[in-house]
Amino acid sequence: MAVLFHWLSTKEKYAALAAAIPIAYLAGSITAILSCITGYLLSGTGEYDETTLNLHQWMGILVAFSSAAGYLFARNNNALQLKWVSFLLLGLLTVTGHLGGTLTHGEGYLWKTESADKKDSTAVIKPIANAQEAVVYKEIIQPMLETKCYKCHAATKQKGGLRLDAESWILKGGKNGKVIVPGSIDSSKAYQRIILDPIEEKHMPPKGKPQLTEQERLLMQWWISTGADFTKKSKDLTQTAAIKTALSSLEKVATVETKRGDVPEITIAKANESTLEALRKSSVTVLTISENSNWLSANFVNCKKWNSEIEKQLSGLKDQLIWLKIPSTQLESSSWKTIAMVFQLDDSN
Repeated sequence: MAVLFHWLSTKEKYAALAAAIPIAYLAGSITAILSCITGYLLSGTGEYDETTLNLHQWMGILVAFSSAAGYLFARNNNALQLKWVSFLLLGLLTVTGHLGGTLTHGEGYLWKTESADKKDSTAVIKPIANAQEAVVYKEIIQPMLETKCYKCHAATKQKGGLRLDAESWILKGGKNGKVIVPGSIDSSKAYQRIILDPIEEKHMPPKGKPQLTEQERLLMQWWISTGADFTKKSKDLTQTAAIKTALSSLEKVATVETKRGDVPEITIAKANESTLEALRKSSVTVLTISENSNWLSANFVNCKKWNSEIEKQLSGLKDQLIWLKIPSTQLESSSWKTIAMVFQLDDSN
């Protein structure tokens, strides 16, 4: 604003703006100094690339000094010096702002559109000719981390002090300790964050970001539980039938899609809103499984008590409900019959 006022005031039509230039530069210098202080405090979290951070820091300090100089020159009517300061300040603001955006939003944020963000959820990866001969980390796990995790946990930005773009960084963990414990998915914080309910604050990737598919989650679980080795091939690790199927699918597709393979492709009517509201009042998390879909998932992680009223409401969703999470909940046989009816299971299931 100070620079704009200065440039406009050189025209006769806007000459009156000259009186506002000193106060504009003063306000700018004060806020620039405050930004330097808060930026310095934030830099101590260790979440950002040091090279970019240091450059941003010194550019910010120069902005503060230039703003203060602009105030002094404007107050003393030093027109020539003020002219050069205005050009310098505009350049510094542009570079400093861009570096700040890079730190918080990642490389290339200026050119990344909403459509590009959506494409992240269908990230193109190289098809694997023979999944059994593939190096598990390099050809399966790393591409998964690159498309879903690098934006917040790589060289430019390390949220929580965590980097996931190299073996040494993965094993080191973040500021809260190790995130991958070879052989133990229960002790691996990274995996535990993945399987949290999407509405939980600590769920990873964060809400609104491209999520891991069920197949990716399964392969991540397999890699960690078999020792989180960075050099072994698939054929060297123990495989269940589900893992063999997941590996085979990597040979047939060249993309990782957000579309879930266990979601029916048919169109279903929208659930009764009063039924959904009744369940939510009982602390049951009911969500659509994807955008523009009426298929539902219900999570009872926050529901303290299962009762007949909940069973009644659950029955009202028998056409739309396809996923049900009931962690650490003891149910009577009658309740299981209700669930069997909702999911259209027979006695053998």
